[in-house]
Amino acid sequence: MKKILLCVILLVFSFFVVGCSKDKEKDSDNDNLIRVIQYKIGTEEIIKEIKIEDADQINEFNEYLAKIEPLKMEEQVDLALAQEISIVYNDNVSVNIQKGQKGYCYYVNKENNVSSLSKIPEGMYEFVEKILNLK
Repeated sequence: MKKILLCVILLVFSFFVVGCSKDKEKDSDNDNLIRVIQYKIGTEEIIKEIKIEDADQINEFNEYLAKIEPLKMEEQVDLALAQEISIVYNDNVSVNIQKGQKGYCYYVNKENNVSSLSKIPEGMYEFVEKILNLK
């Protein structure tokens, strides 16, 4: 009887371990996912959400992200941007864009404690327009 009970406990434990490892695989899959979200202006209502899973598009987004440099204090302009489009790279990094504003974006990197107005890298706005079919 003890052997049967031990086998049942081991079996339940192994199902638990396998289930947890599958959840971790799903989480790691989300690390390679970029979400582009369009909001109704002035609200948190989502109009459209696109999940970017294509490797070429992810690489292109990552190239733009690498070129984003927050503005220095002396470069800052008094500009309030509406968050109409948000590009979410992971839990820590996002880029917020206002439709029609091709010069500036709002860059957030929680891991590096950065939350700043930044210049949009050349071509990024047009790429986002293409992804969301805004034209």
